[in-house]
Amino acid sequence: MTIEEYAREVDLQDQLQQQYFKTRDRNVLQQSKAQERKVRQLTREILNHNLYNKHYSDMNNWNELRDRAYQTAKAHGFHKGDESVEHYLCLVVTELSEAVEADRKRKRANIYRYQVESVTPQAPDHIEKHKDFCFEAFIKDTLEDELADATIRLLDLAGMIDLDLSIMPSMVRLCDELTDLSDYQSATFTEHIFNILREIVKLHVSDAILCSLGSICSLAGFMEIDLAKHIELKMEYNNRRIH
Repeated sequence: MTIEEYAREVDLQDQLQQQYFKTRDRNVLQQSKAQERKVRQLTREILNHNLYNKHYSDMNNWNELRDRAYQTAKAHGFHKGDESVEHYLCLVVTELSEAVEADRKRKRANIYRYQVESVTPQAPDHIEKHKDFCFEAFIKDTLEDELADATIRLLDLAGMIDLDLSIMPSMVRLCDELTDLSDYQSATFTEHIFNILREIVKLHVSDAILCSLGSICSLAGFMEIDLAKHIELKMEYNNRRIH
């Protein structure tokens, strides 16, 4: 499949979504869902054939990600006052709520199209601006992007309290083992997020961070979302923003 053919399928998906939001016609909704499944399958096939550059972090070094998130937050004006842990946990809640809203509006990222469009030749002084434009067009404010934001907020908070995250690979495996496939299939995305919010509210802050990170990673894996890639892209985007 050529890039042009793939782009036409994505455009059709966007058109069906916009038509549904205007008409609320259930037939259009079914067509939109079918087209979304088709685009996801095409995307998986394209990625499996290595037609894009895989150079993103694999999230094995969680403490490095923690430090990057914390330093970026400080550079952008956070952690300059006496905000509490609860203050920053509430910011995590906000990002997860935005993920629910993105799911309700069926806003999903198109990582392949971003990869293709963001590397088109540009004048040297336009390269970074073009990357931002492509990020905002194909990824920003989508479900994947909001999950990445929530994860980055948790990493930032872990940096704030100097929480060791070396246990996270084991935590993610544990979350995968404790959650049956049927549990994921029987609940809505909103219900999964509600369960994560309960962990944030009920647990001690260190446990809340670890369990929430594990649950988000496990959920992303079930949804076939490359969370590591979206975290990397969002961190790069945040670093380019004016402080």
